[in-house]
Amino acid sequence: KTVAIKTSGHEKDHFTCVLACCADGTKLPPMLIFKRKTMPKEKLPHGIFVHVQEKGWMNQTGMDLWFKSIWNKRHGALLKKPAMLVLDSFRGHLTEDVKKMAAKSQTHLEVIPGGLTSQLQPLDVSINKPFKGLMREEWAKWMQRADSNLTPSGRVRKPTIPEVCQWVLTAWEGVKNEVIVKSFKKCGISNNLDGSEDEAIYEESDD
Repeated sequence: KTVAIKTSGHEKDHFTCVLACCADGTKLPPMLIFKRKTMPKEKLPHGIFVHVQEKGWMNQTGMDLWFKSIWNKRHGALLKKPAMLVLDSFRGHLTEDVKKMAAKSQTHLEVIPGGLTSQLQPLDVSINKPFKGLMREEWAKWMQRADSNLTPSGRVRKPTIPEVCQWVLTAWEGVKNEVIVKSFKKCGISNNLDGSEDEAIYEESDD
């Protein structure tokens, strides 16, 4: 009647992971937002941006940091060529400050109407699922080593922030670039304007 499972006792803890990618398959550095008031003092792995917020959510401050530290530092951003940034309708994406930052960097904001992210947002269409699967693999590996991750009282200790950051980096690296390219085309964002790639919208992906 009872199945014993290993647990760290922190199942209700959460953090926000902000992923962004380009239509050519380029993956931008992930941004992690942890629920705390102070920045972690541990050494963090290279290639990830960490922010803290009392609820662990994205807000205006987080968007400011994301624009300045990630979007405006992507390859080619210094040339300030016109670019299109596709966002969902989360209110933090639509503030006047965000619009001003976008305009300053020659970025045109395209907001997906509510309820349509499953058809029009590349991350939702084909990318989040393999990413989450790879994240679960990293967590499973960590739990398999639980006997060496015990607190003095014998409980499984909470994973450290650097460990979680490394899980995200490994999982994000594992998402295939070609999956990203196909996802943009399936959403009708980067298809050739002559209609030669319109069939990509209706293709089913096995990735």
